[in-house]
Amino acid sequence: MDESNQFKILPRISFGQAVKNVFGKYATFTGRARRSEYWWFQLFDFIVVFLASILDELLGLGISDTGEGILTIIVTLVLLLPCLSVFWRRLHDMGKSGWNYLWVIIPAALCSIFAVAQLYVLTILVGIVTIVTAVMLVVWCCMDSQPEENQYGPSPKYQQITNVSHDEGQSIPDDHSDSEIIQ
Repeated sequence: MDESNQFKILPRISFGQAVKNVFGKYATFTGRARRSEYWWFQLFDFIVVFLASILDELLGLGISDTGEGILTIIVTLVLLLPCLSVFWRRLHDMGKSGWNYLWVIIPAALCSIFAVAQLYVLTILVGIVTIVTAVMLVVWCCMDSQPEENQYGPSPKYQQITNVSHDEGQSIPDDHSDSEIIQ
């Protein structure tokens, strides 16, 4: 076997560790993020924004007809940068540029502009493009990490195994842990 193609899968990260990792890299758009780190943080974001909206409702802090309140807006703004940065790093983990995020942002912005201008046919067409590109990005975020190092750095999920030669010409991994080894 070619030693450069052997990788050990590192242990999964927990919900708390994922949240800690993302806040530790609050506005870091370099490097890579594991699939579990991304999805755990998305769950954290959903729960926190949901709780903030409930508090807004209970405390009567709503400021718009759609139900957004002061707390919800503040929490959303605080979590915006870490959500964007972990998404950016998640795309890096698959070998894709973080700028692919613009595939959703630009059509969504155009859709909003067309809706305000009452150009409804264009709004519907661009809305469909927005949905298709959003689904594409969700599918990408569900894909597994690239095991090998890419232009964005080493894999946070896979660790390359280096082999040590024995006297009899056989090679064995220098780490004998119970982790799964892939080729």
